[in-house]
Amino acid sequence: MEKVLEAQKLELDLQIGALAHKFDIAGYKFYLVGGVVRDLLLGKLNDDIDVTTSAEPDVIVKLVSGWADAIWDQGAKFGTIGIRKNSQIIEITTHRSENYVSNSRKPSVEFSKVVEDDLSRRDFTVNSMAISIPDWELIDPFGGQVDLERKVLRTPLDPEVSFSDDPLRMLRAARFMAGYQLVPGIDLIAAVELLRDRISIVSKERVIEELKKLLKVESPTKGLLFLEQTGLLGLVIKGYNGLVSVPELAGNDSSDELALSWATLLYPIVTSGEQARVLLVDMRASNNLAKKVGRVIEATHQISSLDEATEPEVRRILFFWGDEFPESLAVLKAFKKIPSQKLLSLFTHIIESEGNRGPQSPLDGNEIMEIVGNGPIVGKAINYLNTHIFQVGLISREEAIKALEDWSSS
Repeated sequence: MEKVLEAQKLELDLQIGALAHKFDIAGYKFYLVGGVVRDLLLGKLNDDIDVTTSAEPDVIVKLVSGWADAIWDQGAKFGTIGIRKNSQIIEITTHRSENYVSNSRKPSVEFSKVVEDDLSRRDFTVNSMAISIPDWELIDPFGGQVDLERKVLRTPLDPEVSFSDDPLRMLRAARFMAGYQLVPGIDLIAAVELLRDRISIVSKERVIEELKKLLKVESPTKGLLFLEQTGLLGLVIKGYNGLVSVPELAGNDSSDELALSWATLLYPIVTSGEQARVLLVDMRASNNLAKKVGRVIEATHQISSLDEATEPEVRRILFFWGDEFPESLAVLKAFKKIPSQKLLSLFTHIIESEGNRGPQSPLDGNEIMEIVGNGPIVGKAINYLNTHIFQVGLISREEAIKALEDWSSS
């Protein structure tokens, strides 16, 4: 394990060394597995620690009791026991093999005493490696280390078998291509093209989560192009029918940047923010994300419709869409539709002098009712005052009161 940095080994040993020792003296194998191994070989430390062991769930619970701060066993029937030590979450799973039926993503699980059985069921060779603890021996029956070095994306089993068993792996392939700059083999590409329709058996909730993970990687475009070229993108995002090209995206983990990525991705296939919101809700995105993306796209359409706008028009757009203005400009930039320098200067001037959302009314609803009375006239008064502010810019409370009094008496 010369490729594992000593500092990272030490950090992991502090986190799980004592636990591994408990399994070792009890006669059970204990392996780090999956992403933590992959990232160690890349010189990185993964926050997620997954372990596989020859011990069965009831034995795992006995061995971790007294060491772990918390234990949960909801996944015991699938061989998984979750624990927490200090702030670190660790999942410990009995070696297992899985058998699938053709119309379901839910496998039947059989426990095994052999770690190779467990590794064979995993998605890609770069994730099908284990490190035995305490001796730090790399277990790599499918050549994942070489694939990682050569930047090749392969499945441990025949890709048709792997993708048929769990069609979500086809989407996951896109994420690993983008996140780790891996190149898929011809057989993997052919398997996705052959089996892409099986994505329909995967729940929308799992699909949207995988797409969100893809959009969070540093440069997701490579993965999206793979989905587009294999015909899978149009099956998970309605509207990508081969006639629309995937835009260049820069991924980010923050909620605002995720909304920007979605807005950029959906902008070419929707005609309004509401259409984007409905599409994302149907895909089982959260209401907050769907609403934010919808607003960004609507703001983008509003700004792109301007030619040489006047100050009142710019104030109106900022009043309704000012919070989304930076994201909207980023979307337009992705499609090389940046507004003219004159228009950008006008937006900048008003934002700097009057605020991100332009000038706001100095009166609230109750104060307006005191001036014009109750009933439908209140809504009309609010609209009038906003329109007046769009025309003249910032006004004082006294100026707003006079404007409403003049309007209501006319």
